[in-house]
Amino acid sequence: MDGTDNVSATSGDERDAVARQAHLAECLDRVRQLALAEQRRDLESVISSELQHLERQDALTAVVAAEVSRGKSLLINALVGAEDLLPVDLDVSTGVHVVVRYDDPPSARVYKRNTTTPLPAQISRIADWISVTGNPENAKAVAYVDVGVPSALLAEGISFIDTPGVGGLNTAHAATTLAAISDGDALVFVLDASAPLSRPELDFLAKAGQRIQTVILVMTKADVFPGWRAILDEDRQLLKKYSPRFADQEIMLVRSPHYFGSLRRRADGNTAAADRLLDLSGIPQLSARLRRDLIRRAGAIRIINGHRLAMTVLWQLDKGCQDQAAALKGDTAPVQALQEKQKELAEHKAAAESWKQVAARGFADVGIQINRELQDALGAFRHKFDTEIATSWRSGRHLSFPAELEADLHLVELRIQRSLADALRQCAGKQAERLGIEDPAIAGPRLDLPERERLQVRQAGPSKAQLAVMGGGILTGAIGLLKSILSFNPTYVFTGVLGVSSSLQSLTSDRLTAQQKEGKRLLQEYAETFQRDCKAAIDDAVRAATDVANEALQSRLQQSLDSLQARIQVLTKQAAQAKEAEAAKTALSERRATIAKLIEENQAGFRDAYSTGRGSQAAQPQGAGAQGAGPAPKASQQQAAKPQVPA
Repeated sequence: MDGTDNVSATSGDERDAVARQAHLAECLDRVRQLALAEQRRDLESVISSELQHLERQDALTAVVAAEVSRGKSLLINALVGAEDLLPVDLDVSTGVHVVVRYDDPPSARVYKRNTTTPLPAQISRIADWISVTGNPENAKAVAYVDVGVPSALLAEGISFIDTPGVGGLNTAHAATTLAAISDGDALVFVLDASAPLSRPELDFLAKAGQRIQTVILVMTKADVFPGWRAILDEDRQLLKKYSPRFADQEIMLVRSPHYFGSLRRRADGNTAAADRLLDLSGIPQLSARLRRDLIRRAGAIRIINGHRLAMTVLWQLDKGCQDQAAALKGDTAPVQALQEKQKELAEHKAAAESWKQVAARGFADVGIQINRELQDALGAFRHKFDTEIATSWRSGRHLSFPAELEADLHLVELRIQRSLADALRQCAGKQAERLGIEDPAIAGPRLDLPERERLQVRQAGPSKAQLAVMGGGILTGAIGLLKSILSFNPTYVFTGVLGVSSSLQSLTSDRLTAQQKEGKRLLQEYAETFQRDCKAAIDDAVRAATDVANEALQSRLQQSLDSLQARIQVLTKQAAQAKEAEAAKTALSERRATIAKLIEENQAGFRDAYSTGRGSQAAQPQGAGAQGAGPAPKASQQQAAKPQVPA
């Protein structure tokens, strides 16, 4: 084949791509018109946004999403090869995300709400716009920050969106992340090796999957938590139960710090160590996956996503037609059920004060339960170290003892944190079940322990007077100052006096005894101080969760009531039109036939776009909206009708 043949083949592929895009745009517009005819302006808005997205000619966009503190920003830094690009270990402020794209020289711009002209910014000062410290409660009204850097991966035609988070007590984070999904072409979802997927994360995956076909699952921090395999198995079980579309999908392991460690080893000339760390980092494997499944399939990705969204919307419209058909058949059960539910919710609303009191008692019981667990844990902690002091103490142990105490206390804190979060979620779920509404899936707050002073340990030694009479006198005095420098959480300062005797032998013996006493005193003060601070943190966390949960439950209660009232009005109106039932049935049948034809058309378009660039299993047509690209089974239609479509 000569150069002319290559040009001809390329031109043919481009013409096919243009034809597929035009066909998708036509399908989406017909779906939009159907949504308007059914008075589903929410679905019409979703389709209109997708039509605008289809016209974009910029780089393919991968949304990087996860719960807060999962390592999203560090992962993006590693993918673009810039360790200090995005700030890490910071809580993002409400409603702010960061777009990372190719640019040379590097640039940064801040887009504020209700303005079209961006503000220039320094890349090194991004935290001033997106962190809680630099921009508390988004007081600067930032919409998003755009960052451009020279990167080989970005230059190939991809950009990233670093999102705030998908859960937590601040629901604006999840709303911002879902909004970013509507501007994205693929999703990189980050799991954490320290804890299994939460319910908000699973819900987010289900919603995002209604539009996004290509989803890549990544687990971070496997280099920090040796028990990551057990967490990985638990995540697979949760996906199987709540998001079966992703149950058998590969979960890639990424250790972002190893990537930057490999760069430093290579700069030092240690090529072997650099290659080993680079392979362990998983960044080359993830970059190759992005090239294979996204960059090389860019022409098909947006077509596939558009057809998936169209099918999701069509199944919801068909479900609405089924409900209307049931009402036209004289089936009054839906109306009666809705009226009974409305009455039930109205009674709950009238008794709101008593409900809040019951909820307050439930959350108070959580505080009592967790404080008991704290007492039990500290009892076991003290018993362990009391036994070690009495039976296996050795000279000089006092130097490492504070660090050992703090390390065990950190484990206690992590257990209490997990128990507190689980207990608060269960309490909120019970209240929702009692009210007969959807569980708002409240995330447990973190324990906010006060910062502790960093310390040093200074070993005690004999004084000059003791050294002078070491062979035969009895002297006193030597003061030991203990400080502990820990990398995690609070530390406390303790001091003690170690006695010495007149001879070297008695000096050693007495010093050991004094060190044991000092160890007991350290243990006592560590435990008492930790218990006091932890109890106060638990009480504060429970109070905060009580307020947030009550507000969320009240909001869900009102939403359910409003939704039911609106639905009852629609069904009542339909029942009053019984004399036009036959004509209405015919019209419904015709609309369902139109919907079915559009579903088949979008499935065919999905298959055609998918066949142009086969990727990994993550991009295979799965779940609601693309069941093997053939006619959807009834079970899939019912399942697809329930989730909300992201706006």
